[in-house]
Amino acid sequence: FPGTLTYKGGAKSDTKILYDLYNQRAGADVKNSILESEQAVEEFSISLPAKFGGNTLLFKSTESYGNGSLKNYFNVLEEGPKATFLKLFRIKLISDPSNMMDKEQKVFEQYYEYYLYNNSTRELGKIKLKEKDIVKQLGDEEFVKSLISKGNLDVSNEVDVIKLIQGYNIK
Repeated sequence: FPGTLTYKGGAKSDTKILYDLYNQRAGADVKNSILESEQAVEEFSISLPAKFGGNTLLFKSTESYGNGSLKNYFNVLEEGPKATFLKLFRIKLISDPSNMMDKEQKVFEQYYEYYLYNNSTRELGKIKLKEKDIVKQLGDEEFVKSLISKGNLDVSNEVDVIKLIQGYNIK
């Protein structure tokens, strides 16, 4: 997909981007392969075509949030001065569900995990879309509960958690 790569050090490149979810690598598309660069990709954005929603997705290295051990890219769902809501896409190999008896044949299964980054404490925490996890990571139970009830938000829903983080960031 077309997009923008930003390398460590600030160099930017507008180009077609490939993102390998399984190996967690991203880079410029050169003949359907990821261009290997000496510079690490700090962030990239992908512009989706209209048939996939027409949105622009922003991905940032886990190192941007103080976690160098993950070596992945977070999809930034909502970023603000107080908190950032992140999604991490993952892929694992599982036995083929159409033939569970064949131990050799494997298929890819995509799943994702959510993270919340608290800008004031500089803590990155893996969360489930549950009120107690969000409250624990943000550290403001009273405000979170009032925002959920005022906005009639269902925090098991990604879109409502984005609204909650937006409200928290303008508090």
